[in-house]
Formats: sequence, C-alpha cells, structure tokens
Amino acid sequence: ALPIFAPPRALPGGPTPTPVAADPAPVAAPIAAPPAAPKVSTLEDLAARSPEHAAIARLLEDYLELTRDLLSPSPNPFQDASERERREQELLDRLRAMGPGVIPALAEMLTELNHRANQVFLAKALAGMPYPEATGAIEQALGQIKDVALQTTLVRYLPETPDAAALVTRAFGNEENPTLRGMLLREYSRRIGDEAGQAGASRDEGREFLRQAALNDPDPNVRAEAVTVIGQRGDPRDQELMAQLARAEPNVYLRQRAIVSYAETAKEGSLGLLDDMARDTGAGLPIRASAILAISRVGGPLALQALDRLAQTDPDQEVRTRAQRAAASMRARAEAEARGQGPQEVQGGAIRVGPPPDGLQRR
Repeated sequence: ALPIFAPPRALPGGPTPTPVAADPAPVAAPIAAPPAAPKVSTLEDLAARSPEHAAIARLLEDYLELTRDLLSPSPNPFQDASERERREQELLDRLRAMGPGVIPALAEMLTELNHRANQVFLAKALAGMPYPEATGAIEQALGQIKDVALQTTLVRYLPETPDAAALVTRAFGNEENPTLRGMLLREYSRRIGDEAGQAGASRDEGREFLRQAALNDPDPNVRAEAVTVIGQRGDPRDQELMAQLARAEPNVYLRQRAIVSYAETAKEGSLGLLDDMARDTGAGLPIRASAILAISRVGGPLALQALDRLAQTDPDQEVRTRAQRAAASMRARAEAEARGQGPQEVQGGAIRVGPPPDGLQRR
C-alpha cells in the first residue's frame, strides 16, 4: 500500500493558499504530546534485562574487540579490511542464528544503546533477520530513530524483495523529517531500479509512488528528489507531469529539476518547449541555463542545432557562452564515443551529470 501524503504547503515564491472559513463553533482539539525520545542506556544496563539481552551484549563485546583491532597500525590495510568484513559477517551470522526470539531484545538495544558503532552493527543484524517478526521491529525502529546513518543502515541491509520495498514506502509515509524522507525515497528508487527493469504491477506502483512524492510532499527538496528520480527512470508516461512542472512550478530549484527530467522522459519530443524556454529572455538565467542543460541531455542533431542557434544569436552573453560550451561538450562526447572512449574520459565538458547541475540555484 502506498503512503498517504499530506496536502502540500505553499512553497517559497508560490501563491498564498486561500484561507478556509472556520466552522461556526470550532471545538478545540487536544494538543498532541511530542513523541517520546528514545531511552539512552549503557550496554551493561541492557545486558541485565534478560538472557537474550545478555547474549547480544556478549556478541557486541566481540564486535568491539574487532573494531579495536582496526586501530592498530598495519602494513597491509586492504587485506585487513577484507578480514575485518569477513569477521564482522561471522558475528552478524551468529546473531541472526539466535532466532526470532531475540528480535525484541535486539530492537530494544538498537534504539536505546548509547554507542553508535554498536547501533550500526545491530541495525545490520536486524535488517538481515530472515523472520517475519523482524518486519514490525524494523518499522518501529525506523519510527523511533531519527538518525540518518542508522536509518540508512536499516533500509540498505533489508533484503532485495518487494516486501522490503513496500516497507520503505510505509516508512516514507510516516516520516516527518524531510532529510530522512529524501533518504528513504532514494533507497526506494534504488530498489525498484529503472523503468525498463520492472514488470507489470511493481513498475506501475513504483511510478505512482514517485509521482505522488513529486506532486504532494510538503518539502520542496523531497519533491525535487522525486522529480530527479522520475527523470532518471525515463518513463515516457511521465513527460506530461514533468512538462507541467517545467512550465509552471513556482519553486525555482524544483522547476529546474523538472526541466531536466522533462528532457529525460520526453527525449526529442521535449526540444520544442526546451528551445522556447532557453530563448525566453524574461525567464531568468537559472531557468534558461537549465533548459540549455536539458537540450544537451537530449542529444542528437536537432539538439545540437538548437544550441548552435542560441550560441550565435541570443542577446545574453552568458546564455551564448553556456550554449556554446554545451554544444562543444556534445561534440567532444560524440568524438570520444566514435573513438571508443567512455563519457568519463571527455575532458573540459560543460555537462555535469550529478545534482545540482551548473546554473541550478537553491531557494
């Protein structure tokens, strides 16, 4: 089931929402208490709670001994790192082999321990538990822990299954911290892969989840993340949504992301709108620069013609320079591909593949 999104708040630069008239006799709602902060306990305190707690504590002592070994100088650090991974995996396997009965104690120690390295280790162990009881414990832990590193560890070590992907969407829908929602969205997109790598219902469910995030998440940065993922997936069915955001989104940063994602979903079909946006002298440099970048992402002869035309005729020197650089980068890339070189071997290009691309501004 997909998460239910709250209605979007007004974004910076956007229209002020129309006030809604209150009921004639409103009833004051009780003020909800803030969620309780997780307890903080030492390993010794937790070990005394039950035999399961004590067994986990003993294993954690072995793990801490392993981490102390890493601090010693070594003539062969790469070999030591490999050995450390092997020994850590052995400890994880020992903990998981304790069975489902240890899960409550494991989850409790994960959320309460005052030692970060131990918490990360326990997060790896819990996420890899092959028991149904682990699912509820992981969801509860994701709701209690407000730490990006621990949450990332929990979701990253989940099995690569549809059930695990669904757990990530539920966690996204329940998470209030936009930084953590962004992490969960990226993890979800990693799990579902690109549009071509999915089939049937899973592909459509993933697509709908991302569209809802792009349209309705209350944080513009999370919406921008969703828009970027949609572009990376390149599903042509999303081109109308990306065109809508590229034309009219009031948040500049989010609109810039949508312009590039429109190019990636509509391909050559996007060039008409992108060319209009790049030549619109009233749009402002951030939008025009994003349109130039998007045209270069489309590639091909028509895109190159559009960039050359901008480079030769636009009244704005900065726009001409950016178009000139983008065209030069496209030509260099084409020449490198003809010689059998990879894109990373093209030097001096103006195209950046990672966010935020040149010219994008945060607001």
